[in-house]
Amino acid sequence: MKNFKKLSLKAKTVVLCVLILLAGAAYFYANGKLAALTGGEDSTCQKAVTKWESENAYLTEAKTLFAGVAAPVNFASSRFPEAKGFKTEIIKAINDGPDLAGKYAVAQWACGTACQDHAVVNMETGDIVAFGFESEAGVSMSDHYNVLVTNPKQNLPSKADFNKANANSQAYLLNLPREYYILLENGTTTTFKKVCTENPFEGMGI
Repeated sequence: MKNFKKLSLKAKTVVLCVLILLAGAAYFYANGKLAALTGGEDSTCQKAVTKWESENAYLTEAKTLFAGVAAPVNFASSRFPEAKGFKTEIIKAINDGPDLAGKYAVAQWACGTACQDHAVVNMETGDIVAFGFESEAGVSMSDHYNVLVTNPKQNLPSKADFNKANANSQAYLLNLPREYYILLENGTTTTFKKVCTENPFEGMGI
C-alpha cells in the first residue's frame, strides 16, 4: 500500500482496474463451479466420461446386440466362486437378454436395506466378468453402450422430495457415490474401468 500511494493517478487507475477484473474473474469462476454443483446440465463426471471416450473412440463405439443362444453360465469358475449362491438371479438376467455393451447381462439382487448387489455375465461365453459391486439406488446402462452408472439420477428422489426429507435422510443421500464405469474388452479379458465418482445430486439443482 505504501508503494501504491507513490503511483501516479493514471497508474493507480490501471491497478484498480486490474484488481476489479481479477475479483470479477474469481466471482464468475466460483459461481461457475457452484452452477456445476447445483444445476448444470452436464455433471463433472459426464464431462470426464465424454473426454475419455473422445480419446478412446475405438473402445466405446456402439456394440452389435447379441442375438444368439446364450451360453450356460460358468458357475464353476474360480474367479467368483460366491456367484453360485445367486444362480437364480444371474440366470434370470441371462433370460432377460443383454442390457450392456451388446452381449452382457447385468444381474441385480437385494443385499440389505437400500442395497443392491450385481453381477455381469458375457452371454456369448457364459463367463461372469464382474461380481459384487454394490449400489444403493440401482444402476443404469444401455444394451448398445459400454458405460454403466451406479445410483443414477432417475432412481433418486426428486428435488421436491429431497427437500422434504429430514436432515439425516438428506445427509445419507448426499453421501451416496455415483460411479461411472466403462466396460473394456482386450481379447478374452473383460474389465471395468472406473472413470469418475461424483455426488449423486450433481446437476439436479440440489
